[in-house]
Amino acid sequence: MCGRYTIRIDWRRVHDLYGLTVPVEPAPEGIGARYNAAPGQKLPIIGENGDRRSLIASRWGMIPPWVASLSEIKISTINARAETLDGSRLYGEPWRRRRCLVPADGWYEWSAPPAGEKQKPVHFIERPESRPFAFAGLWSLWRDGDGNAIVSHAIVTTEAVPELAPLHPRMPVVLDAADFDAWLRAETPPHALLRPHPGPWRFHRVDNRVGKVSEDDAGLTTALAAAS
Repeated sequence: MCGRYTIRIDWRRVHDLYGLTVPVEPAPEGIGARYNAAPGQKLPIIGENGDRRSLIASRWGMIPPWVASLSEIKISTINARAETLDGSRLYGEPWRRRRCLVPADGWYEWSAPPAGEKQKPVHFIERPESRPFAFAGLWSLWRDGDGNAIVSHAIVTTEAVPELAPLHPRMPVVLDAADFDAWLRAETPPHALLRPHPGPWRFHRVDNRVGKVSEDDAGLTTALAAAS
C-alpha cells in the first residue's frame, strides 16, 4: 500500500520531468520539498485537459461523490486496488475517465514487528539515485453543501514485487516517464500499466517519527543506523 511518501525535487524539475505545458515562471505558491506527504493533505497531482498538462492541488483521499460532508467518509480512500478498479463504485469512473500522475520519489512502508519488538518498523523505499517517478493516480471533483469544489485523488496499488514483498504484500503502481502519456491519454483504461514496477528498488529502515504528520524534514529518509 502507500500511506506516506516523498517528493523532494524542485519546481523546475517537476515541470520538465512531467511534461507540464504551463509556464515555468513563476513557480506556483506553496510548491516545495515534501518528506512526509500524508493522507488528507493538499498535494500536487498532474492532469490533462485537452492539450494542457498542469499541476493541481488535490486532497489525498478520494471523496465519494455520494457523501454530503467529509465527516461521512468512514473508510480509507487513499489507495485503490488495481484488481477491482473496473467494478468499483468509487474508483470505476475515475479509472475510465480521470487518471492523473502523482509526483513522487519514494514512499514509506510499515511492516510486521520483528520478534521481540512491539512497534512496527518503517522502511523508506526509493529508486537508485533517488530518481523521481509518478504513482498512478485517479482523481475526482466533489462539491460541498456551499458549492465549493474540492479535487481529491487516490493512488492505485498492486501486488508487491518479490524484492519488496517482505516489507508489505502490496505496493503503489509506479509509472516511468515513458508511461505518462498512456496513463493520462488512453481512451480505454490502460490495464497493461497496472503492474508491479520491477525496479530496481532500494530500501532501509527509518525513524518511526515519520508516523507523526507534523514531522516533515530530510532526516525522515535517513537510514536508522546512521541517524542513531
